[in-house]
Amino acid sequence: MTMRFPFFALLCACLLASAPHAAAQTADLSDFQGDTANTAAQIKKLMRDFHLSSFGMNISRALDGGDAAGAEKLLSSRAEQNPETKDNVAYQMYESRIAFLRGDYAAAYRLADAAIARVSRCFLPGKPRKLGDAKTDAYVSSLFIYRYQAAAWLKNYPQALADLDSAMAIRPSTELMRARTFTLINLKEYEKASSAADELYAADPGALAKSKLAPVYCARLQQNGFTPRACAQLAQSQPVGVSTAAAAAL
Repeated sequence: MTMRFPFFALLCACLLASAPHAAAQTADLSDFQGDTANTAAQIKKLMRDFHLSSFGMNISRALDGGDAAGAEKLLSSRAEQNPETKDNVAYQMYESRIAFLRGDYAAAYRLADAAIARVSRCFLPGKPRKLGDAKTDAYVSSLFIYRYQAAAWLKNYPQALADLDSAMAIRPSTELMRARTFTLINLKEYEKASSAADELYAADPGALAKSKLAPVYCARLQQNGFTPRACAQLAQSQPVGVSTAAAAAL
């Protein structure tokens, strides 16, 4: 699962404290707790400055197209032209996505983790990360999704589940609900996974079947005594022998 996010940066004060030009660009987060709408507006304005450049669009196009080499070339060129961008959390985000495309999941996880740590400084302890601004929320949610993807490939399923829950708390979607169902299966939490599959079915009856991995995961549930409605529906639509072959592949 890949997320599309064309903006280059979340340029708030807590992320650019070490940047040479930070004083001229940073948002005032002193009223973050009491006025999230104003904070989101400032962050979005600062992001827009990068979005309007060709860089943001070009690197997003390369990443979404799976072109790790092209994205890396664009990022390196940007850093050469503007060395201060290396201090930006978005630089780590792009590095993480490039590492993931190259199959270096440990590096992808480490870079996404560092980006999340920096973003988390913008939020007061115990306060929700959801600001109610679609573009800002999409950015923060995407960071958790990138770390989830790396964690899942590293088979760190507890962390993967935690990141999915964080992303869903900000921007829920049936795609994330499906990923959560599969992650619970990988954790061998079959009863919870079956309930999650039923919740997904209630939200979108066809969402589970949109994944090519659905037959394999449904087979694992069925082997452990659970057949949620989405899996029952999938079994009815599969050619004879597909479920058996999926089970045999486990």
